[in-house]
Amino acid sequence: MADQAQLGLKICAAVCQSWWEGGYVTEAQQWLTRAIDLNSGADSPELGRALWALAAFTSLMGDYTTARTVAIRSANISRRIGEQRELAMALIMQGQAERALGDYQAARQCLEWAISLSRSVHELADEAQGLMELAFLEFLEGNLERRLKLELAVLTIHEEMGDDAGALGSRHNLACTLRLLGRLEEAHEEMRKLIPQVVKVGQFDTRTSLAEDYGALLAELGHHAAAVRLIGAADARRDHSGTHRNSGQEAEVARPFAQLRNALSTETWDREYQRGRAMTVEDALTTAYAAASSGRLDDT
Repeated sequence: MADQAQLGLKICAAVCQSWWEGGYVTEAQQWLTRAIDLNSGADSPELGRALWALAAFTSLMGDYTTARTVAIRSANISRRIGEQRELAMALIMQGQAERALGDYQAARQCLEWAISLSRSVHELADEAQGLMELAFLEFLEGNLERRLKLELAVLTIHEEMGDDAGALGSRHNLACTLRLLGRLEEAHEEMRKLIPQVVKVGQFDTRTSLAEDYGALLAELGHHAAAVRLIGAADARRDHSGTHRNSGQEAEVARPFAQLRNALSTETWDREYQRGRAMTVEDALTTAYAAASSGRLDDT
């Protein structure tokens, strides 16, 4: 029975990435919880890994208090058995949750410790993830130039690793930072170039976030109808999957979304929003990309 329970943990660990990329958040939570419950009697690297993965999916569902508790449990197990790589990932997940719950000091401590651990065991991908999370924290604390510097460091790591998917995500984050810095035309050029690649190979949550980020950018550029449709498509996707915008994402898009709502009549907003909800995120992004490429964003 113990061997079967351990096998269940290994299987969950093997398919976590597929769950993440496909947006199967509820299924991931259910299977991970069951596997963890069956293996709660003894510490192991697999148990630590399953717990931080569960923390990640729980955060996607917006339950940051539970995510923090689960991440701390994962970190404690990894400390006891000396698994530095798993400890680093648990600390990153705890840092995410602490940030979402508003404890920025605790979040920074977790993330800086995770980055240090990742460097000590030469886990470049984990170091990049820790730096990316730290960049979000810098934004929330009003340090946009520091965020830009960290994101450039993350992009360099992904390029040195030959990690095309990671580099794609880094360029997405950089485009968002350019928008926040008021460099709207630069941000538009960078974000528009990302769309075909993200639609083709981007992860489920990445595509949804890009629709929100491009919607925020188009709102600031005055392309109101196209922006509302992207918001509608993203909201429909999140409603269907049961996921939520994390606190960092919400903070980035809240102001342009509110300004957009105030700029339009209720009738126009409702019409375009429902048009967006009837589209997939991928179709909404592709339609906006085609319109931007032809200079006809205001005609769609």
